[in-house]
Amino acid sequence: MQNTPLVTALLVNKTLNRRRFHVPAHAGLPLGNYFRALSQQLGFSADLLAVDLTELDGLDVLSIPEGCIAESQALTAERYGVAHTFYSINGTSGGLHACLLASFQPDDAVLIPRNAHRSIIAGLVLAGLNPVWCEPIWHPDWGLWGGVSPETVEQAFKENPAIQGVIITHPTYEGLATDLEAIAKLCKTHNKRLIVDEAHGALFVWHKAFPLSACELPEVISADAVVQSPHKTGGSLTQSAWVHLPKGSAISARRLQQALNHLQTTSPSYLLLASLDLASAWLASVDFQQAVQWQLLRIQRLERQLQGVPSVRLLRKTHLPVLAGGRPALDETRFYLRHATLSGETMAELLETERGLSYESCNPYGALYLTSFQHEEADFQAFADGFSWIHQYAIAEETQQKMPFKLVEQVLFTMPEVVLSPRNAFFHAEVETVDLAEALGRISAETIVRCPPGIPVLLPGERIQPSHLSLLGQSGTVTVQVIVQ
Repeated sequence: MQNTPLVTALLVNKTLNRRRFHVPAHAGLPLGNYFRALSQQLGFSADLLAVDLTELDGLDVLSIPEGCIAESQALTAERYGVAHTFYSINGTSGGLHACLLASFQPDDAVLIPRNAHRSIIAGLVLAGLNPVWCEPIWHPDWGLWGGVSPETVEQAFKENPAIQGVIITHPTYEGLATDLEAIAKLCKTHNKRLIVDEAHGALFVWHKAFPLSACELPEVISADAVVQSPHKTGGSLTQSAWVHLPKGSAISARRLQQALNHLQTTSPSYLLLASLDLASAWLASVDFQQAVQWQLLRIQRLERQLQGVPSVRLLRKTHLPVLAGGRPALDETRFYLRHATLSGETMAELLETERGLSYESCNPYGALYLTSFQHEEADFQAFADGFSWIHQYAIAEETQQKMPFKLVEQVLFTMPEVVLSPRNAFFHAEVETVDLAEALGRISAETIVRCPPGIPVLLPGERIQPSHLSLLGQSGTVTVQVIVQ
């Protein structure tokens, strides 16, 4: 199994039948009767525990990889067409933190869209960076924030020449892509580093039906780092991710390895590492290409079925402009839907409780569902049937909504008034907890997030404004930590 060197090393170790006098304490077997019973119910087999190993002889060391981990990472880098790939067992969050530490100096200014994931805020605290916030594109037909326009990035560079880098979320949680090529050109022209949070884009390099991946940018305008969560779309285990340094990256591979070593555990899970090894091999296989073709056909069929439901609208690539190279501006394996008379929360909750369709996330305007390569024909049919049912339900209930399918004018995010850097706010000596209504005009000491999708509503160091009340709740039941001045 030359295409999965890490998994091969684990299997070889398993055949040695050695007596374990090392961590982990379970020694490859369930601990005690109670744990054993729970393990059986949860599906934890002895075979699984047998490969829950540590950094033993022959299994390499994640912090200084020279054996099977190094081979596996090099294979993944080759498959993605990048210079280096590093495995993260702390998710894309940990990978992004490492990229910020490796890319910038304390007090550097970085341009960030307001709909960035909360992990970026933690990275700002760790690296001591100063955010320059910009507003992403608002899609009023759907009530969604999209990517950042190149014009917004260029204007930010003019207004704040001190900006040292840009962090882009591509795609967004709902699958909306950014004009990466144009932004990458701007970053190269102005000598700014570009880090791409591509957590939901691990599949993009493998088929032209997907948006462009930052890994595919030409070397002369390459991103400096691309972080992906294959567990979200590619089949690896939760909490596993990889960090790519494309060819042309200005980030030193040695520096990034050092940053990862500062952040990651010295006892990495080989189950997570092995799942990355397997996911990488599967994505590069003929089997995966066949699976993509079948998946796209099923999705197209489901689209046609949903188009026959009058009260439902499905976000598709035809609703968005085509980006550079003719690649779509939407990952259509994601289904974001609005209903004419039901809120997104009501629609999602009804379909889950009454039809057994679990959703990924929902908001007042719509709900998000993710298709998987594990879904079969029956799953897609149940999905279509569920939305036919919700149409009939809404008719029977005679539900009404003030603005069915009208433009969503409300801007959900307030552009922050930054008083203190996130790091200075985090380390501020005195804070107090107050009711939200009493916090107006005060400086936040914490990050408040609605997850999913994990986009912060309130940031440390940001002045609390009246618009936050509608986002966080008007009543005193919502409290917030503020800085004592």
